[in-house]
Amino acid sequence: MPRAEPAITLPILTLPILTLAAAVLAASPQPAQAQASFDCTKAKTAVEKAICADRTLAGLDRKMAVAYASALKRFDTATGRLIREDQQMAMQLRDWAFDFEDFDMAGFLESRVVQLDAYDAAPRASFVGTWANVGGTATVEASPKGLTVSVTASDGAIGRWICQFEGIGRLDGAQMVVAEAPGTSDYEGWTLRFVRDGQAIRITAEKPAGYEGTPPYCGAVGNVDGTYIAAKPFTN
Repeated sequence: MPRAEPAITLPILTLPILTLAAAVLAASPQPAQAQASFDCTKAKTAVEKAICADRTLAGLDRKMAVAYASALKRFDTATGRLIREDQQMAMQLRDWAFDFEDFDMAGFLESRVVQLDAYDAAPRASFVGTWANVGGTATVEASPKGLTVSVTASDGAIGRWICQFEGIGRLDGAQMVVAEAPGTSDYEGWTLRFVRDGQAIRITAEKPAGYEGTPPYCGAVGNVDGTYIAAKPFTN
């Protein structure tokens, strides 16, 4: 009767396989969807997809959403409406600038977070202080010369145009009119009118009679007109 051959037991490689799988999983890039402020499974636009594909952008997007929500909570209903309009403009600028090769989305989102955090709900009795929106900043300081005013505005995203107006403000009832310093004529008679609107100001440029073309304190295009929200001094 033939003798039975002993059974050969092969080593089980379960542990090494699991270890290898875990290593592969750990080395694989983790999805950024959970970090964005929106549902990345529903991303449709090129901008949304770019944010969802990049962990840094997704994280900044969420930070911006948190800063935006916090700003809304700090202010009254009327100013909250202005902040919503400002945020809508920021998102429009982001989407518009995305098609330009030199657009730095991370930098844009970082700057927006800083700005939203700077919006200041503390009551103000005058025009003195910093005022801002997504595209510009206005600063009013009391000085021996009176009210020293500086307004800077741009497209808010890639710097295709920039405006810079510096002058002296004088009160006109409850409003303020800003003209360039005496003895200068760089602005050819243009002035700015400031009107308080709760925790914001509205700036309107007033051109001299008969003037045609872009304001001389801007480049080929641009303007400083708009609503600027009370803010603490900040640097982008």
